Amino acid sequence: VPVNGAAIPSLTAEDRALFGLDTLDRSDQVLPRVRLAQNTSQLDGAEPGQFHNNITAQSSAELRFVILRVAKGRVLWPEAYQADQDPICASDDSITPRPSLAYPGPCAECALGKWGEAGQPPACSLVYNYLAIDLLSGLPFLMSLSRTSAKAAKQLNTLFATYTIGHAFIAKTEKVKSDRGVWFEWRIADLGPVDNPSGFMEMARRFAGRPLTTDTGDDRE
Repeated sequence: VPVNGAAIPSLTAEDRALFGLDTLDRSDQVLPRVRLAQNTSQLDGAEPGQFHNNITAQSSAELRFVILRVAKGRVLWPEAYQADQDPICASDDSITPRPSLAYPGPCAECALGKWGEAGQPPACSLVYNYLAIDLLSGLPFLMSLSRTSAKAAKQLNTLFATYTIGHAFIAKTEKVKSDRGVWFEWRIADLGPVDNPSGFMEMARRFAGRPLTTDTGDDRE
C-alpha cells in the first residue's frame, strides 16, 4: 500500500516465513499509541503540544493519517492528578467496565457517567478511540480523544462517517488558557481524498479483530 511515496508490502505466507513473522502472533506485538503531550506529561522528551508515538519514541507537531476504525470507551481518573496514576475505572466499549476495577457496570447505569443537574460534566469521561495509519511512516497506531478534545473528536467522527477510508486527515494542536490552567487541544482538518482507498480498506480488514483499547497509560495494552 503506497504511503507517502513508500510502499508497505502485502506479505504472502511464504514471505512471512522468510522473515520469521510466522512465529509471531498478536500477543508478541503491541499497537503503537500516539498521545498529545501536555505540560504534565512524561513522554520520552516530547515537548508540550507535540504528538508522541510510544513505539517509535518520535514526536511531531502534526499528524497526517487515515482512520481505519473508531470505537467508544470510558475512563474515570482520580480527582487529584498524580503522574503515572492508574484509572479508578475504564471501559473499552463504553458498555462494560474492564474486569477487576472499582465498578461492575453496566456503564449506562453508573451515575459517574451522567451529567450533573447543574450541568457538571460526568466524572467518567466518554473517550473516542481510533485505529489509524500514519501517512509518514505507514505504521498503524491508536489514539484516544476525550474531554477538552471532544469537539475535535466529534468533528473527526462526522468526517469519518462521511468518507470512511476515502479521506486523509491532519491533526495539529492549539494551546488553550483559562482560569482552569493551560493545556493543549487537538485540531483536525480534512486533507481530501486518498489515492489508494482499496489499500486502506485492505488494512482495515487486516485489523478487523483487533480491540481498540481506551488509553489508560498502560503501554502493554
